[in-house]
Formats: sequence, structure tokens, C-alpha cells
Amino acid sequence: MKSPELLAPAGNLPAGIVAFESGADAVYCGLKRFSARDRAENFSFDDLSRLLTYAHERGKKAYVAFNTLVKESEIPDAARMIAKIAELGADALIVQDIGIVRIVREYFPFLPMHASTQMAVHNSSSAKVAARMGLSRVILERQLTIGEIRDISAGSPVETEIFIHGAMCCSLSGQCLLSSWMGGFSGNRGRCKQACRLPSCEDGGVYPLSTRDLCMADAIFALRRMKIASFKIEGRLRPTDYISNVVSAYRLLLDSPENDHASALKEARRRLSLGCGRDFVAGFRSDFKDLINPGRSGSSGIKCGEVRRTDRGGFFAWVSGRLHLGDKVRVQRESGASATSFTIKRIIQERKDVKSVRGALAFIPCDRDVENGDAIYKIGESTGAAPAKFAGLPLSPRAKIDFKIQVSRDSLRVDILAPALEWSVPHAFQAAKSRPLDAESLRKLFSESASDKFAAGGIEVSIDGDYFTPISGLKQLRRDFWNWVAANIAPENPRSKLCEEGLSGFLEFHGRLGGDVKGVAPAHKGGGEFSLPSFCPEGGLSSLSGEIKTAFRNGFRRFRVASLAHFDLLKGLEGVEVTASFPLQCANSLAACEFRSLGASAVQAWVELERIEVEKLVSKSPVNMEIYLEGRIPLFYTRGVVEGDFCEIRGRRFPVRRTKEGLSILLSPEVLRLPQIEGCSGFRETPASGDDTAASTFNFEKEWK
Repeated sequence: MKSPELLAPAGNLPAGIVAFESGADAVYCGLKRFSARDRAENFSFDDLSRLLTYAHERGKKAYVAFNTLVKESEIPDAARMIAKIAELGADALIVQDIGIVRIVREYFPFLPMHASTQMAVHNSSSAKVAARMGLSRVILERQLTIGEIRDISAGSPVETEIFIHGAMCCSLSGQCLLSSWMGGFSGNRGRCKQACRLPSCEDGGVYPLSTRDLCMADAIFALRRMKIASFKIEGRLRPTDYISNVVSAYRLLLDSPENDHASALKEARRRLSLGCGRDFVAGFRSDFKDLINPGRSGSSGIKCGEVRRTDRGGFFAWVSGRLHLGDKVRVQRESGASATSFTIKRIIQERKDVKSVRGALAFIPCDRDVENGDAIYKIGESTGAAPAKFAGLPLSPRAKIDFKIQVSRDSLRVDILAPALEWSVPHAFQAAKSRPLDAESLRKLFSESASDKFAAGGIEVSIDGDYFTPISGLKQLRRDFWNWVAANIAPENPRSKLCEEGLSGFLEFHGRLGGDVKGVAPAHKGGGEFSLPSFCPEGGLSSLSGEIKTAFRNGFRRFRVASLAHFDLLKGLEGVEVTASFPLQCANSLAACEFRSLGASAVQAWVELERIEVEKLVSKSPVNMEIYLEGRIPLFYTRGVVEGDFCEIRGRRFPVRRTKEGLSILLSPEVLRLPQIEGCSGFRETPASGDDTAASTFNFEKEWK
């Protein structure tokens, strides 16, 4: 059985290299824009090029996370970035926005696509629709059971990927609007402010929506027997020490034979304990009651000391565990009600600056609010300066040169196979008295190219006698050869022309795209149509399919769909009108095109959009557009157990409702109430919310960040 790919996070180039060196088969990273981890350092195109070169020369892979929603005004810039990513040779693009899916499939078809977990694939029907759209892999929702993962993976027409370790969102992936509603910073734009980690206004030491971290170490042997292509580790915001410990732990488990894995599991647990994360929970169980840990918000970390006395400019601490310059610590009240995190930049012991301390009293300079008795937890270790080799990595995948070396007594000649060229130089080789020059040594020496454009491919070596020359002379010959290659051969990237043509074709198409829809349906309150639930676990598909067929027999011809899976379940029903609706995400005209291709006759504009972007979307959409005019918006859905309403720190109360599918839904404290937009229809929640309820326009009159 093929072992699953071990996929690691890379928030920057050093993290990516460390992940590979620790045993990852592939890494995923983001660029400066359109990445769901906007707070990570992220990659420039130069560093992405270096990462891809490093990976491909070692038979490994690197995927680019392009997993945010994209506004209509951003589409041309997004297409230009995709063209560059494709040209550099990324192994796949991880996408959330189905408008981006449309662009890649039609104009850059040689770039594989993976459905981000933000696309909310949580059953086999949604996996089938992903395959229909041209995706080659789906990253499954994290709030699934092992049985659901097994059944989806067994019948999926595309590869499946699951998270096995790291932080989890309280909400189902891609369905959270809490940070956006509270402050305009959207998780669907990579700018989540982690509002779910806030304490309750009713009890400052309780965090009613804060989740534990996922850890599947104990179940890895059962999971690797399933038809799962990739095991993914979360953590593009994590430091390199975390990456090293976690990746090496799971590498150990994946390489361990099942009949003798007890020692591997023990060592893996030890390494994972160094990761300084939150309390662990084994995910994918039959219930999700342990998903939320209301007693803690931040990382658990490793306790390594205690504040003994505060002083001007810092505090004295008894350091029981090792602390080093560059370590990140969290200082926390015993009650858990208050905590502050910072990086240690200076340690003073007995009036002298030291690099590290353990088992002693030391002064830690800082400008944070701490108190006597506060506990000190190490939540990240210093790894020192990035190795110099990171800066020296070549910028792009190097063109490979195949050549044959021929050595005779008075010359060295190299024949380039393609293009057909010859390089030769006179050189007086000496007769060898012992240890003559051999083909393998010469092959290895000439394979070490210093060029950032060319690399050695296949090398044949022919030596017509027993010769010797000093190693310094051979190295000079090698330098002369590669300098000649750089001066006489033009490197070509076969993808460059394809990407240039694809980008040009798309920009021309997008420039012509415009709304040509005649007539607009009146605003309605949902009557006369059959609304489908946004979440349906694998075990409920058969029942939901039966409900749809019964509704069709009873005369329903209008269906409101809220999940990609519904397009599969409605397949074969003739004469139906389909509206793609919240929480399906349509932020741009390309997404509207894709929904139309899937069978939608109307599409609801994404509820987070600001006015100007809604108007641009409506003007370019090829399908009837709708806007959510009024209602209490579900801010997130979770299979976790939320006890009562959520009252955030500033006193606003968010109602929580439980559904028959077993979800807790957190609703907006105010009613969304928007003005009608010319050129599109409107949707109002039924029953009406009432005029006496406080209203909000969400992001409509401000920028959606």
C-alpha cells in the first residue's frame, strides 16, 4: 500500500526547507496576497522559485495556497499571479474561490488544483462536484468522523487530504463570519482576528468557543490504511522549531511498521510535546463534545518558570526550565483570565547578559503587564539565524543539460546533447601512479553546477587512460565549463509561452464579460421553493436525496442550494430552477459563471461584499444575481457543543441555535438589513425579523478586508 504524502506548512522559505529536511514529502505555502494566512511572513515570487527548485531537485513537491475569496476588482491581478505561479512550476494551486477554479481550468489547465478545506467539502457528493469542476484533490472538512472520512475517500473520484495535526477552527471551514462581523477582518480573506478565542463577558476566565488542537498520532496507523492521499499538518504561522518537531514525529510514525510501532509512538509523542501548542484532542471521533476547551484560549506551552518580582522595565523570574534568547513565552495569570506573549530579547543574570538560563533567578526585560506569581510558559523555541544556504538557493527551476565528458592525455572535451554543442579545452593530464581519475568522481564533480539557470542532467564519462590531475585543476575545468554554458546556451522555460497565452486569453475574455441578463425577479421570502441544508454528513446523503425527490414529486421546481453537494443531488431532475445561496460563496463574475455551468439559474452575491463590489459583480455576471437583503446571518456552524448563547467581551450577545443535523449555529446579534441594488433581486429571511430589532449593514458601507 502506498504511504500517504506527509504535507507540512511553510510560512516562509526557512520553514519550508526545515520541513523537507525533517521528512515532509511536500509543503504548502502562500504568497503576499490571496492567502488564508495573511499574518504569516509568506513568500515572494523569488522565494517561491527557490522553494520549488529545492523541492523538485529532491523529488518533492510544493503547493501554493491561493485560498481566499477574490473580489471582482481583484480578478485581473489574481490572474496575473496565477500565471506566474504556473510558470514557476508549482505542483498544485490550493483554491477556495470557484471563480479561481474557472480561471485555472480554462486558461492554465496544466496547473493542478486542490480544493481548500475552505471550500467546505464534507461528503462524497461535494467531492463528485469538485471532480466535475476539474479539481484533482479535495481537502476534507476537519469536523468529520473517521467513518465519514473512510467512506468519502473510498468512493471519491479525486484524491482526498485530511488534517492530522494543528490548530482547528471552531466553525466548519469556510463558513465563519464572526471576525468579519465583529471587526471587518474576514477569515475568508486570510485576516481572521480569532474572535472565537475571546473570553466570555460573563466570565473572563471562560472561552466558550476556543477549540483544542488536533492530534492524530494515536490513530495514524488506522488512517494510513484508508484511501487517503495526503496527511496535512496545520501551522503556516508556526516557527521552524515547531515544524521540525511535528514533521519528524509524523515521519517516524508513517515509516514505522504497524506490528512494531509502540516505540515509534512513544518517541513521536515526546517530539509533539515540544511543539508548544494547545491541549490536544483526537479528532474525527463519533462526537465532538471535546472539540471546545472553554478553560483556555492560547497555546498550552511548556511551563518553565514563575514571576517572582516585577521591577521597572521587566521582572525577576525563577526559571525552572531552559530559556534562551529568541524563545517565545507566554506569561499567564493563575486564573487564566489574562495572558501576554512576547519574544525574549535579553536575559540578565547576576548583572550580566547571558544567552540562556536554567534553574536560576534571572531578570527578563519586557514592557508587558505581568504580576507576581504569574506562570511562564515557553510557546516557541529559538532556532538561531536562518542557514546561509537559504539565501544561496537558485531562483528558479534550472534547465537540465545532458552531456558527455571525454578525457584524453592532453585535453578534456564535453559534448552537449541538446542543443548539439561542443566545448573542449587543452589540459595536460599526468600519468597516474596510484588512484587514477575515475568516471564516477568526474561525473559527481561536474554535476555540481553553480549556475542559477542550469543544472546537470545525464552525464556520460569516457576516460581513455589512467590519468591524474590536482583537484584544483579539475575544479577550474568545471568552472570554465559552466561559465561557457551560461554564455552560450539560452535557458528556456516551456511553460512561459503557455502562461503568457493563457493570461492574455483570460484578460481578453474578462474584458468582454458583462451582464446580459434581461429582467430581474422580485424580492421574495423563500415561499414556493425548497431550501436545502448547508451541511449534510455522509450518512445523511441518502435521506436528503429522498427528501429532494419527494419535494419534486410534490410539485417543487425551485430549489435553493447551499452546498456544492446539492448540484450532484439535483442531477437528473428536469425543469428545475436552482438558486446558489448562502453559505455558497460568489464574490466575482467568474464564480457566477461557474455556478451557471453547474446548473444555477440565479446566484446570491456573497454576503460579506461591500456595495461597490456587489455593483461590479452584478454588472459583469452572466446569470441573475440576488442579494441577501434581510435576516439574521449565521456567523458560523460547528459540530462542537456550545453551551448557551455566546456573550463576547464587549457585551454583545450572539444567539446560538441547534439544528437537526447536530450543528450549533451562532447567529448575528443584529439583523442584516441592506438596501435594494439595481439589477438584482433580493432575498429576505422567513419569518421576517421585525423592525424593533437592531440592524446592521455588515460590510456593505465599508471595505471588506
